[in-house]
Amino acid sequence: MQTIFYSVCLALFPLFSFATTTVAFIGDSITYGYGVKTSHRYSDITKELLHMHGKEIEVINRALNGQPTDFAIISLSDLLSSQKKLDIVVIGSGFCDAYY
Repeated sequence: MQTIFYSVCLALFPLFSFATTTVAFIGDSITYGYGVKTSHRYSDITKELLHMHGKEIEVINRALNGQPTDFAIISLSDLLSSQKKLDIVVIGSGFCDAYY
């Protein structure tokens, strides 16, 4: 699974090789990286992996522990209404919906 994720990341980024790419991660605790070191969050692994391949990437991790999808959508809306230019948005949500 990890290899597939890395392959997809590397396949996407030749499109954005001309400048720094801004990627926002929005979602629940899995996307946030609850219970793991910051360096083991997949948002940070993505940044490190692409940096090793010469890609400049800025990561914004707006995921929250316990955040259901409806709150993730609000977070996305807030982020999109800011003046920050986003090239890619990764949404990982739904796990917490079973509890609400």
